[in-house]
Amino acid sequence: MKVFDEGLIIRSSYERNKGKHLAILLLVIIATITIDFATKLIFTDKYFSLIENILSICFVKNYGGAMGLFLGNYNLLLFIPMGIVVMLIYNYNFVKHKTYSYTIGMGFIFGGAIGNISDRLFLGSVRDIISIDFLSFTQPVFNMADLFLTVGFFFIIYYAVIVIPDLIFSTERMEVAFYKEMLKRNKLNEKK
Repeated sequence: MKVFDEGLIIRSSYERNKGKHLAILLLVIIATITIDFATKLIFTDKYFSLIENILSICFVKNYGGAMGLFLGNYNLLLFIPMGIVVMLIYNYNFVKHKTYSYTIGMGFIFGGAIGNISDRLFLGSVRDIISIDFLSFTQPVFNMADLFLTVGFFFIIYYAVIVIPDLIFSTERMEVAFYKEMLKRNKLNEKK
């Protein structure tokens, strides 16, 4: 919240809609976890083609990280994502100018992270089910949590690259316009 000399208060959209942001964040997290869990439950031990030579359901237990990286490093793959989630929660609380794109993006990231962390914590591996078949050099297999993490990441990039600069420049323009108006008023008062 910004307070100017004359007591004019300019509040961010987030400050006015804090309850809506929290509701949206929780809704996105719950929806993300539910969709991830449901797809993993439905497609466990299933193997079939959705779109021939392009996309298929291929159940795999992933004991490593993304695309099998860090195979066998259970503690690393469990505690580093947990630490990242804690840091993101801390960060979320201190971002002053939250927009709906930021809130939705963070909801996708939290939900996706919780989906994969819970798999690793309770099952010892992450259940991956979606396979992209048209990539000849490798066949990445992932799950809905991974997809939500990726989408959330793009929401945050949009927020950082498009929204924040626009917000900074619009706030500066607003401040300049406010001070110009105050100067005009002061000049008019001096003439009287």
